[in-house]
Amino acid sequence: MSDTLPPRRARDGSGADIPPMTLGNMRALGIRRIDAYCEAPQCWHSAVVDVDHLPDDLPVPNVALRLRCSACGSKRVQTRPDWARSTAAGTGRRQD
Repeated sequence: MSDTLPPRRARDGSGADIPPMTLGNMRALGIRRIDAYCEAPQCWHSAVVDVDHLPDDLPVPNVALRLRCSACGSKRVQTRPDWARSTAAGTGRRQD
């Protein structure tokens, strides 16, 4: 039995899969970084990662496949858009 869970999928009202957000979608919303969280037991280290060098068509969850926790070395990393430090689309200002 694997110790990792399968990736969660967003679903619409009919139960159909919704494709994950890509870095291009994220950037269009004014978000330039992702939050990365280590899911290794007893670690839970987190970091904000600049993803400007990565391609627009890369899904946000797949960025985790390129990361390793700098605290414990685990590859069990989860990623999501850095909503806390995002800029309001078209304004260039942070949303707080």
